[in-house]
Amino acid sequence: MYSKMGTKMVLKATTFTDAPWSSPASNLSTEAYCSVCLVDNNKSGEKVKGECHYPIRSKPGAPVNKGALRAVAANLGGARTKKGFSMPSGAMATFKRLYKAAFGHDYGSKGDGNEKKQVTPEDKENKKKKKGDEDEDEDEEETCA
Repeated sequence: MYSKMGTKMVLKATTFTDAPWSSPASNLSTEAYCSVCLVDNNKSGEKVKGECHYPIRSKPGAPVNKGALRAVAANLGGARTKKGFSMPSGAMATFKRLYKAAFGHDYGSKGDGNEKKQVTPEDKENKKKKKGDEDEDEDEEETCA
């Protein structure tokens, strides 16, 4: 995806596919699998597939799969654990650029389920108040029992 030109990193033209998505982990060598992932947490030395996350291509050099980008977005939004995952800032920037190029809008917009709600001070106060009301209800239940 990137080509090194001197000290500058240049984004090459990226192609996309709508082919059905399935993680390529079992079909690729460790080196190849890590090269198709957005995140490679391996230290120098021998690579381990378990340290590579968010595959977006079926094999090295293949087009970026739109289904894979949707899967990454779902994982970041907490689809599997109800608690969102994070990714290093460089990988997140790459993901956001690819997402926008693939779908024509920014990640987190257009109702894709990943919108970031602006939390206001009033929202925080209402949440505290609601939590306080729930705690009082629990206390009342305990004394009535």
